[in-house]
Amino acid sequence: RRVHGVCWKALEEIDVGICDGMTPQEFEAAFPLEYEARVKDKLNYRYPRGEGYHDLIKRLEPVIIELERVTMPVLIVCHQAVGRCLYAYMQDLPVEEVPFTSIPLHTVIKIQQQAYVTKETRFPLLDEDGRTLDTVGSLGSAGVETAMRARSHSTGAPSGAPA
Repeated sequence: RRVHGVCWKALEEIDVGICDGMTPQEFEAAFPLEYEARVKDKLNYRYPRGEGYHDLIKRLEPVIIELERVTMPVLIVCHQAVGRCLYAYMQDLPVEEVPFTSIPLHTVIKIQQQAYVTKETRFPLLDEDGRTLDTVGSLGSAGVETAMRARSHSTGAPSGAPA
């Protein structure tokens, strides 16, 4: 079976604007009022010259529409904020929960939508020491190879500003 890859700009990480490249500590030191506003209301906060969760959710609408049409399995490789939005949609979570939804790093989340139920299985790709786990039996060799290849071809580490 052939694997077809598509790179959608809409799946890029939340745009942190002028905070791009900053660590959370640098963001707090440089923009203490912005940092406090984000802590108080992560859902409605928008980074200076950047995006907020509502912007990201709007940006992902065409992706969600396309995902609803697809009948074959799909592997999405994305940053955490994007993963939170997509996951919340698939799990029918309230929008208020989006910024706080757990999307662990280096984990494949398998979501199977069935009549009246959404089944979820999580497959960590790395152990707590950062070593690759043998998840071939669970995902199948093509799934692990695709996930690891996609991860190694990402555009680099996400910016330090927290999503």
